[in-house]
Amino acid sequence: MFKTKLFALAFCLCTASLLMGQLVPNRNTNNANNARADELRQVRAEFAALKGDLRILQEDLRNMILRVETLEKENAAKDKQLEELRSMVAALDTQLASVDRKGQERVDSLKKTVEAERTSRQKEMEHLSSAVATEIAGVKNAEARKAVAIDNSKIGEIEVQSGDNLSTIARQTKTTVKYLMELNGLKTTDIRVGQKLKVPLN
Repeated sequence: MFKTKLFALAFCLCTASLLMGQLVPNRNTNNANNARADELRQVRAEFAALKGDLRILQEDLRNMILRVETLEKENAAKDKQLEELRSMVAALDTQLASVDRKGQERVDSLKKTVEAERTSRQKEMEHLSSAVATEIAGVKNAEARKAVAIDNSKIGEIEVQSGDNLSTIARQTKTTVKYLMELNGLKTTDIRVGQKLKVPLN
């Protein structure tokens, strides 16, 4: 648009120059040339106006060029920032990939640790179960031996009299209250008159 206006102004200026050259007033001419002189003054006025318009257009053109240069610099700066952002995104992608890999390695390590701990606990439970089973078997064997010892003992029977209790009976039979309770299957030390109790014979 500005180039078109400049070409039009240049054409007008050239035309005006030719007219000025053709319309130079001659003092020796007659009054018939006065019209030509008026036309020359009009052309000169238009020429001056065109020169003013041309200066304005030139100033506008310079401003437009400066604006374009500024925009080009701004675009270059933005392109640089965009490139930096792309580099940052690529770096972040790499870091995220590394974090994901490390996270997976950590998860795998935790899984192995948990599995090892589970195996260890299982072995401990098996060992504990075996120990408990052995202890229970030992207790049963001890009870069996005690039952055999009781069966093989000389056992008598007495009838509880008024005023008797397990302590007095234990002293009389030279044994212990605990042994009397085991021998008679008592859960408490309570006894009643007329109750039959087994006692060891000395």
